[in-house]
Amino acid sequence: MTHKTRSKRKKSNNKTKKKTSISHSIFNTPKTVYKTSDFNTIKYPQIPIIKYSAMKMVDNMCKASSIKNNRLKRYVKNEYIRRLKLLLKKNPKFKKKISFKLKNIDKISPTKLETTYFHLLDLE
Repeated sequence: MTHKTRSKRKKSNNKTKKKTSISHSIFNTPKTVYKTSDFNTIKYPQIPIIKYSAMKMVDNMCKASSIKNNRLKRYVKNEYIRRLKLLLKKNPKFKKKISFKLKNIDKISPTKLETTYFHLLDLE
């Protein structure tokens, strides 16, 4: 019986593999996936879970600055930006009331976004 050297030995494939979890599933991708219905008539959007929960948080007036999860915080901030843009488009008089330019709305801190959004909602 001959002893094999280290280079000739078969190397093991016991490498650690990433576990698939809910956070890496299709429902957490930022893009909206369109699925067909059961009868193949209409394609309808399937909103990711994290985006849906961010929309519900904004509906309940939850502040983005108080959220600990960074990924969820980003989605909530984007939702506030989207809704603020819609408010400003609907009422052009509100553009005079905000302290920042509309071009720089993406770079504003979440706390300033929240305060301006809540203030404009009170004025409406």
